[in-house]
Amino acid sequence: MYTTRLVSLIRSRGLYSPTGRYDAVPSYGKIFYGSGYPITGVIKFLGYYDSTFNIANFPSISINTDFSEAYSAVMLTEDAGNDSVIFDGVEDEGVKRRAIKALHVFRNIYSVRGSFHLYVSMKRKYDNAKGLGESASMAAAAARSIARAVFGEESIGDGPFVSKIARLASGSGSKSVNGPLSLWISDSGYSHDSSFSLNLPFNGNKISICAIPLSGNMSTEDAHSAALRSPFYNAWASYQRQAVLDFLNMEFDADTIMRTALGSTLKMHSILMSSASLVWTDRTMKIVKNIMDFRLRGNSVSLSIDTGPSVVIIAESDSELKEISDAIGEICIEGKLAEGEPKIPLEFMERAKESLTKYA
Repeated sequence: MYTTRLVSLIRSRGLYSPTGRYDAVPSYGKIFYGSGYPITGVIKFLGYYDSTFNIANFPSISINTDFSEAYSAVMLTEDAGNDSVIFDGVEDEGVKRRAIKALHVFRNIYSVRGSFHLYVSMKRKYDNAKGLGESASMAAAAARSIARAVFGEESIGDGPFVSKIARLASGSGSKSVNGPLSLWISDSGYSHDSSFSLNLPFNGNKISICAIPLSGNMSTEDAHSAALRSPFYNAWASYQRQAVLDFLNMEFDADTIMRTALGSTLKMHSILMSSASLVWTDRTMKIVKNIMDFRLRGNSVSLSIDTGPSVVIIAESDSELKEISDAIGEICIEGKLAEGEPKIPLEFMERAKESLTKYA
């Protein structure tokens, strides 16, 4: 059975950490904060076994980056049915819809009464982009603020536990909690308690990254639906399960990440193309061609493209990263692998307080 093999392998490497259990003791009328980083896929996933609890059809692996940061503030009130969500100062309907759905599921799982009032904001190194993991960072930030409000500060040190909360808003948010390199344990038939993420110890050698932010029209939800329509989806899912086992048998170093991310990118987008869905733009294809040409000349460069046209370039050295980014002729935003929680700016805390105190 695949699950037995996966857990056995994780345990054999000393990486398995079961989630703890915490009593829900909500603190009403107080503001709690959290923050998070975005993710970039190394072994990609698309398709949910259970879209209510965001249980993926197979496990996946990602890295955290610092191309953006998300900040969250939450206040619980004792009245019921009055959840509110403010994103970057306005009621964004897309963000609100996903957040309200996640909050409803969270309340039912942990028997929490009352209303949640969320104030969320993003800080980006770019103006606009699709496919740079912003939803994961927002889910991680919100999960940390909610965990503090409901379970207390001690729960924050339990990454696998917090990752389950983040998963309810965004599957990839689960991985954001436990970066800079993380594994999301998930598969068909899994439950809320059995689907969570674990930190994988990156071995510390150099890895350099930059991002070319590009705008796109396909939503992540549409990408999930498109992948499931592919006649090759089940074969790809089986391949991804084996790819995770293979990754866990290797060194968690730059070379492994680069080779795996490139192969996984090409396979996932082939699946999307097979269902007549093209995420890449002309600029994306030009960038990919340039990177592949560099690889053919023996340069240690790679790429990762998630559910958008934006491209993350990965190299083993800053010099190689600069060489390829200069040759492409695109603005490539410098970044690095990130872990933990970004520092929350005082300005955000002041805006959040101004927005949320009216609910106290």
